[in-house]
Amino acid sequence: MKLYDASIPIHKGMVTFPGDPLFRMEPCFQREKGDPFDLALISMGTHLGTHVDPPAHYLDGGATVDEIPLNTLVGPGIVL
Repeated sequence: MKLYDASIPIHKGMVTFPGDPLFRMEPCFQREKGDPFDLALISMGTHLGTHVDPPAHYLDGGATVDEIPLNTLVGPGIVL
């Protein structure tokens, strides 16, 4: 089976779930300004872009996203 990544890239100004915080990325270090590396502070809600709502999102004691087996998220699909 060939695998495709259907994730939507995260970017400033992208659509968010109503009421959720907007995506923000603020540079902390920038090579173009003489810093030895690039580093940014990222702030966003967990509903941003392509994401998984684990059972713990709705159910007390439900599995968290790190507890969901990866094979649960791989399979046939349709991209519209």
